[in-house]
Amino acid sequence: MEDLKWREKERSEIVSRISTLRDDQVGALIGLVGPKFANKDIEDIVKEFRAEGNQSINLDVFLTEATSKEDLLWWVSYFEKHK
Repeated sequence: MEDLKWREKERSEIVSRISTLRDDQVGALIGLVGPKFANKDIEDIVKEFRAEGNQSINLDVFLTEATSKEDLLWWVSYFEKHK
């Protein structure tokens, strides 16, 4: 699968939206559309997202290796409705 490409504005918007989700929602998002991080690592990855914000290495991997932009945006919208 080819890495996803994000324009700067697009990336900034999705990062901002993801940052408003609860930790459990971010973890679920990783499991649903993210790269295959080990389940045992998801909690630490979410903590790293929170600590590093836009500079998170794991966030960058997540955004470039997600299944598709459409899937990611759909799930973010879904979780935003259920915060």
